[in-house]
Amino acid sequence: MDTTGRFYVGSVGVSLTNPGHALQTVEAALKDGVFGYLCHMDTRTAYLAVHDREYADVQNGSFMTFPDGMPLVWLARLRGHDGVGKVSGKDLMDAVFSVSVEKGYTHYFYGSTQETIANIRKNLVETYPGLVILDAVSPPFQPLEDFDIDALAAEVNRLRPVFFWCGLGAPKQEKLMALLQPKLDATFCSGVGLAFEYFAGTVRRAPEWMQRSGLEWVYRLAQQPRNIGRVARPFAWVMKELVLASMGKKSNCFNCILFELYSFMVVVRGKAGEPPPFLLLAFMFKSCYP
Repeated sequence: MDTTGRFYVGSVGVSLTNPGHALQTVEAALKDGVFGYLCHMDTRTAYLAVHDREYADVQNGSFMTFPDGMPLVWLARLRGHDGVGKVSGKDLMDAVFSVSVEKGYTHYFYGSTQETIANIRKNLVETYPGLVILDAVSPPFQPLEDFDIDALAAEVNRLRPVFFWCGLGAPKQEKLMALLQPKLDATFCSGVGLAFEYFAGTVRRAPEWMQRSGLEWVYRLAQQPRNIGRVARPFAWVMKELVLASMGKKSNCFNCILFELYSFMVVVRGKAGEPPPFLLLAFMFKSCYP
């Protein structure tokens, strides 16, 4: 269980952490022989957890749940937690891989397609010479209930990787890890979703300035526009949370909120054939103040 402290969005706890602190905390746990599963929470998964008690319990039961999105970082900072920073799955993996040879960390990849898995193997051994990949598996696309958790746990325990990287996508990967982790002897599970595609080279990641500005989702939607439907409600919800948290406070976060709203308006206009901007703004404010 997370001992570093959390801030809460509704009933869901998000770890008070940043990239450097996250790696240090996981490494300290490894030295102490403590293991658990790691979650990366963005706006969409936060929205799902707030509206799904079972999924909230999964997120709250993690060793750490990282803030993997600038809106969550802004929420933390608005509440006085200035040291909180974004910890993405890709960034955590890079940090772990960079010290794996020196520290003897081994890895198991589970998720995505056969093509993606093959590209991950190829690209990682080129980028991180000496990295030990014990196995990389693309499981069948199936409901969570059809996974043989006991068989998977037996295989992971046989190989004993230090890290089990799960790329099934949320919320399936977190729910699977919550079932799998208690059966593992000495392995950290981490749900990293789209990071598999970044390492495989099948999806390009946003430039750093967009990541820092909270606009990574815009870049992602430009590559996968069919996903706009599933981010609209989470976006409206987190904007409401940010507006409410900003009231009565002097903070640059409010400018970030307006920038997010404007960016969403631009994306939707491009998708829907340029409706009048004032209608979109009215919709967003109605969403923020139901």
